[in-house]
Amino acid sequence: MENKPNYGDFSSYLPHDEPSAGTNESAKEIPDTGHRQPPPASEHTDQAQVKERIDDALHQTAGKLHDLAQKLEGYGESGSQTGKVTEKVAGGLHRGAEYLEKAKVDDLGNQLTETIRKQPLASLGIAFGVGFVIARLLRR
Repeated sequence: MENKPNYGDFSSYLPHDEPSAGTNESAKEIPDTGHRQPPPASEHTDQAQVKERIDDALHQTAGKLHDLAQKLEGYGESGSQTGKVTEKVAGGLHRGAEYLEKAKVDDLGNQLTETIRKQPLASLGIAFGVGFVIARLLRR
């Protein structure tokens, strides 16, 4: 009968309570200094790829906002109430698209964090409202 390794047994990877011969017991008692080790290189590349994909999505969204704004500019007669409203909305869409074109993921995260710190109750209200709308849409 052959002695085949048991690949389902992960106990060899777990730490043992008893120190093996020749190990230094004081090495186990190193206090946690609170310093984090940098993530492996593959994690950095994964994060960079995710950020790049988000940046691409932001730029695509900006292009779609510009297209929508141009379509809205065609509605309503200039000078009429409808024309004024569509011009305001189209202008807002153009400004939002320009912001997204210039924005980077890290910048957006920092700005969001800063806004939440400055206005926590408003941020909580917006988060609740968005959650409520999403929940209503998913029920249908």
